[in-house]
Amino acid sequence: MNSRLVFSHLAAGALGLGLGLVVMRGLPGGGASLAPIGDPVAALGEAVAIEEPRARIRALLDFFDAADPAGAKRLRESVNEADSPIFLDETGEMLFAAWWAEQDPEAAFQNLIDPAWSNRHPWLRAVMRAWVKRSPADAAAAAAALPPNPNLGSVEAARVLVDHWWDDPKNEDAAPILALINTLDTRTRGAAIYRLLEHAIEMRGVEATERIVEAVPESEDLTFDLRQEMFGRYVQNLVDKDIDAAVRFASKHARSREGLGVMRHLAFSWGGKDGPAAMRWAMDLPDTAARNRILVRAWLSYRKAQPELAAQWLAEQDANDVLMPIFQRYLLGTGGIDPKKALALAERATTPENRQILLAAVGTGWMKADPQAATEWLETAGLPPELEAQVRQGTEIDDSQELLEPNAEG
Repeated sequence: MNSRLVFSHLAAGALGLGLGLVVMRGLPGGGASLAPIGDPVAALGEAVAIEEPRARIRALLDFFDAADPAGAKRLRESVNEADSPIFLDETGEMLFAAWWAEQDPEAAFQNLIDPAWSNRHPWLRAVMRAWVKRSPADAAAAAAALPPNPNLGSVEAARVLVDHWWDDPKNEDAAPILALINTLDTRTRGAAIYRLLEHAIEMRGVEATERIVEAVPESEDLTFDLRQEMFGRYVQNLVDKDIDAAVRFASKHARSREGLGVMRHLAFSWGGKDGPAAMRWAMDLPDTAARNRILVRAWLSYRKAQPELAAQWLAEQDANDVLMPIFQRYLLGTGGIDPKKALALAERATTPENRQILLAAVGTGWMKADPQAATEWLETAGLPPELEAQVRQGTEIDDSQELLEPNAEG
């Protein structure tokens, strides 16, 4: 019989006879022996004092297996305080918190140990992990009451709850966790929503997750629209899992308040994964002002992910009215790098008017890189006066913001 099993039997017997706790007493060389101790504080102290890490962890496991949770508050008052001889390391904190939270997560939460490690909250993580099993809404409300500073645990708590929110098959209420997520900073908030929906799709399925997303009410908040963010992050998830479902969802809501944001988010996410497919989808959208914005999102994402393949794909297309915004942007950049190539590509324009517009784009980019050569070319380019003036002034399309990944609001 191994030492842990021997200990467990002795601990159970000691507790049954009212003789107090049993812990493993450290010996020279890192070994351990069994010794009955009536004072749980002293017992915990001896377990923590074991130097050999594995033996110390085994001793702590055995201690908490045998300890009475009714004495948790007294134990907490004896550790990690300025005048306490007992200091728990990260593993000790996690084991203590998990043991206490299994019986009373609220009390364990109210008696948090401030971590000695920046942005590491073992106690808080263990409490939240246990609490979300018992009462997800209460756990989320408690986490929302934490100070907003990430160093004080708000992000850690939210991360644990997001990862385990759907563990209970009976839990269908997303409102408490969304209220918590809404308190986070913008970048963390977007990542949390994405992960929450990712887990929902895995554990509830696409249809159930779609109902959860569509049930989020419209927001009057002018700084952040949770419903739009949910729509965008949901379709972003679907791009990785079920592109047909992503397209159906975006099309379903295309004319809604969230429509443009969802379509642009789909375009950007899809463009980075399968540029040609995303471009074909965007090109086939109805001829509206929104189509250009959606198409540009797909193109910029495609070009960012696979620049050479994107350039090759574009070179095989006709510069028709649908693709003119893409050709203009591409030739503006290419004109400053390889004007000969850019001028040849401008000849793919399907109408004389489009050809002149593309030549102006080439000239504008060229003028930035080599004004003398571009000016010489401009003398014989035969551009209309307004386009010639545009080239000479160096007027260009500002797509710097388009290069950023869009938020869900588009």
